[in-house]
Amino acid sequence: MTTDLSLIRILTVDDHPLLRKGIAALVNAETDMKLVAEACNGEEAIAKFRSHRPDVTLMDLQMPGLNGIEAISRIQSEFPNARIIVLTTYTGDAQVVRALKAGARAYLLKRQVHRELLETIRAVHAGQRRIPSEIAAELVDHPRGDLTPREIDVLRLIANGNANKQIADQLSIGEASVKSYVANILSKLGASDRAHAVTIGLKRGIIEWPFWEMLRMPYAGSGSFLQRLFSTFPNGWPGIGILLQRVLTATTLFCYGIAHLRDTSQFASIVPHMFAGVAGILLLVGLWTPIAGTMVAIVELWIVCSRAGGQGIPIMLATLGATLAMIGPGAWSVDAHLFGRKHFEIPQR
Repeated sequence: MTTDLSLIRILTVDDHPLLRKGIAALVNAETDMKLVAEACNGEEAIAKFRSHRPDVTLMDLQMPGLNGIEAISRIQSEFPNARIIVLTTYTGDAQVVRALKAGARAYLLKRQVHRELLETIRAVHAGQRRIPSEIAAELVDHPRGDLTPREIDVLRLIANGNANKQIADQLSIGEASVKSYVANILSKLGASDRAHAVTIGLKRGIIEWPFWEMLRMPYAGSGSFLQRLFSTFPNGWPGIGILLQRVLTATTLFCYGIAHLRDTSQFASIVPHMFAGVAGILLLVGLWTPIAGTMVAIVELWIVCSRAGGQGIPIMLATLGATLAMIGPGAWSVDAHLFGRKHFEIPQR
């Protein structure tokens, strides 16, 4: 029988409860391991580490508030012997280097958890370091010098669509300095131009575009509230994809509404389908898309709650409407014509 003194005591840090539960089940099934605490962000991780002093900590990188790398640095500054395993979806070599410099002992991809987590925990507890072979290959393939913090700031602003003058204004430096930083970035990344540098930066994890950054990308750096609300992805992909979603939603609304109007003569049952029909017309032409999408979501959810049976289509329509309300009209829309920009380019100068 394994004694408590010989158990590997583990702290898991991740903002996804289901992943934490999965890890708990995996770890607690082992006779030599025990999950002693869980945390959902960096600040909580530091507090739980101080309270429980785990033998091994499993740390996610991207979390709300204090991120994983900052949490690792702060834990290591206070507890230099802390054994921390990064558990993440990010494969970029820049993320790996940051994590290892912060003090992580191992780097494991979440898709490898079921195969390699337990072995990695035991190895790190024994004083070893672990990096998956595919990530090690990435490190070997990119031996060039790291970008400086200022160069990363410049690259991030380029990715957000800023020209050199805008970058200079935002960083309070001269335009000539920006050009020098851009030249260094292209050289260090082996990029042919600014757009190529952004692509490499995203792939290697040097810069990141969270979902909310992607949604405002076409008008980043300027534009009114109306532009941000109505003109998401006006042209090209994924704008065409959103156009197809608008047409699908409007067509389904019309067909579904007409079918139910034929089957009922009660005014109370007719009204929601009339509202949905009006919203469908607005979505079809891309006018007041956030308002129309919200109207569809509310009406269809009301239909779901007010009757039993055959709820699949209303639930689907409510989901599509809510999605359009959040992401905008897409291509070939009146909203984009009235309020939005027609395209997004990474400026060359």
